[in-house]
Amino acid sequence: MDAALAASSCEAVADAIRDIYSGGTENLNFEWLYRRAYNLVIGRHGELLYSEVETAMAAEVEGLRRSLGAVADGDAFLQELLSKWRRHTQAVSAIRDMVMYMERTFVVINRKVSVQELGVKLWRDGVVCSGDVLPRLVEAVRRDRRPPSPAN
Repeated sequence: MDAALAASSCEAVADAIRDIYSGGTENLNFEWLYRRAYNLVIGRHGELLYSEVETAMAAEVEGLRRSLGAVADGDAFLQELLSKWRRHTQAVSAIRDMVMYMERTFVVINRKVSVQELGVKLWRDGVVCSGDVLPRLVEAVRRDRRPPSPAN
């Protein structure tokens, strides 16, 4: 596989990842995408594919984090955070299915982080530990642990 075809295949995978996160999977051909990823790995472009998957997932997680900024604190924030987490885990599952061959061969041989683990790491570092989410999350936990005020 030449470099131009490898780059085009990686771009197709990145586009699919964006579609998966946006919920637009009805037009995706997962068999075709799996074949693209498979051909990249057997064509010795596994590192390029892995890097593209990681970059695309990180960008989508960043978008999820930014969208949390507009949500009010309190229960609404926690509900939205949970909703984004569920969306992220569903996306990671679909991505893992798409790059299954890379996961079983390239990731194992090169001792890379699995797509599932990568998804959790990106969520932890990009959302939970971010400067605008962590304080709100800690405050929500404090509020929940605070004893109820005595009624007068």
